[in-house]
Amino acid sequence: MRSPILILTLLALVFMAFAALPASSASGGFNEDISAPSYVGAGQNFTITVNESKGYSNYTVVAYFGGENLSGFSQTSSYYNFLGNKTSVKITSTAPSAPGTIYVTIVSSADFQGFPVRTTQTVSIEVVQPLVFRVSVSNSDTVAVKNLTVNFYLNSIYIGNKTVAEVSPGSTTSVNFTYVSPSIKPGEYKLTVNVSNPFVSINGNGGSYTTTFYYGNPPNYNWIYYVAGVVVVVMIFIALAGGRRTSGTPPPKWRGR
Repeated sequence: MRSPILILTLLALVFMAFAALPASSASGGFNEDISAPSYVGAGQNFTITVNESKGYSNYTVVAYFGGENLSGFSQTSSYYNFLGNKTSVKITSTAPSAPGTIYVTIVSSADFQGFPVRTTQTVSIEVVQPLVFRVSVSNSDTVAVKNLTVNFYLNSIYIGNKTVAEVSPGSTTSVNFTYVSPSIKPGEYKLTVNVSNPFVSINGNGGSYTTTFYYGNPPNYNWIYYVAGVVVVVMIFIALAGGRRTSGTPPPKWRGR
């Protein structure tokens, strides 16, 4: 039989171990809350925010980055930051220059009364090729147009606007609008741009301008011409063969009774 003193000692150690746990242990213990975009445009800046559980000390955040093509990515290997008693950190990066997927593994660690704790999460961020639209707005009025709103629509769906601080009288200003969406797939699209000022025209077409463009590599229809060429060759061959048979065979002779 074990000694009562030994049992009491073990119970005391177990109690001390539970007492040493942080108050947040009852709700899942030490953890990290990561806020990251699900997608980002190629070459654009983005931010990942990491919020740690409170009640600890000596916070440390390490981030590891991976992906198939990280060309142009500002975070080439890993990120390290000792936060001390701070519970939040922002990791700002520049996305790769080519579409793909970034994988970010974030390891957070801290101390609680001399006991180290750690947690790990991995997030994925899709890098998509942004669409950049450029139009020219012209002011035919004799006074400047200020805070001009230029609206952009893709397949008749509003996708955003760009505000021009000022368009001088009788002048033309170039407007660039960048649109990032993972739902854009290769295909044909219709872009419509409009303004509400009667003295402003877009690309010389009044207050509204519409154009059609193809996103991605257009389909190759050269095979149609190849097939048409083969058909022509076959038809010529048939015509020549029929001519040879006609010229080489004497006409039939008919005898009257």
